[in-house]
Amino acid sequence: MPAALIVAALIWATCTSAWFTFHPTVTEKEGDLVTNSAGEPVRKRDKLTLPDEHGFLVLPLLLVPIALAGVPLARRDTAVTTACGTILTGLSLLFALFSVGAYYIPSALLLLISAAVIEFGLADP
Repeated sequence: MPAALIVAALIWATCTSAWFTFHPTVTEKEGDLVTNSAGEPVRKRDKLTLPDEHGFLVLPLLLVPIALAGVPLARRDTAVTTACGTILTGLSLLFALFSVGAYYIPSALLLLISAAVIEFGLADP
């Protein structure tokens, strides 16, 4: 069961990072005036991905949650899983104040739940 939770955390982190890499999520509010379907002038809104908006240096930041969720699979240790879950939780809460970090909180919670299940003896590692 704990391995399944860790795999679920890894899948969540991977899907979330892929979403923010390839899906347009940033809307540029400043733009040229264009007419909408009703003929009224409105500002053109450009939808951008995070790499489009912030450059490709954001990609390593999107890989960090994947790495933190993947390390417990390689090192089957409660302390490692707890540390990775705690770091991912802290990063998620910190980045939630600024951007997309809140979307990684489910992954962090899955890691912490997995570590707790092993620590309390409810399942074997």
